[in-house]
Amino acid sequence: MNAVGVVRPLPPFLTKDDLDAPARRLSVLCDVTCDVGSPCNALPVYDDTTDWEQPVRRLREGELPVDLIAIENLPSLVPVESSRAFSADLRPHLLALRDDSPVWARSLRAFHHFSSLWGRPAPDR
Repeated sequence: MNAVGVVRPLPPFLTKDDLDAPARRLSVLCDVTCDVGSPCNALPVYDDTTDWEQPVRRLREGELPVDLIAIENLPSLVPVESSRAFSADLRPHLLALRDDSPVWARSLRAFHHFSSLWGRPAPDR
């Protein structure tokens, strides 16, 4: 789920080549930012948002399909539901923060990687 507010162009988090990679595990992409067409779009893998009538669109077919949810007003229309769902999903990872969980180790590596691309030193852990 992408919900990053970006104010200047940066290397994309996900590319069309990533979606075509045979080893890809991603099957659903939910983009809350919906920055389609913006130079600050961190997910330049689709060209139009979805809506409430058709909330999901298939980006890749075949054995490894990828579906997109990109409803521009999703967070504002269902704030309680989305906050509860997000909190329920995030809570176990927050509780494992001090346990050197693989999720946080990967997040820290990605943070350092992208910080170096942006020319800013990453703070120590």
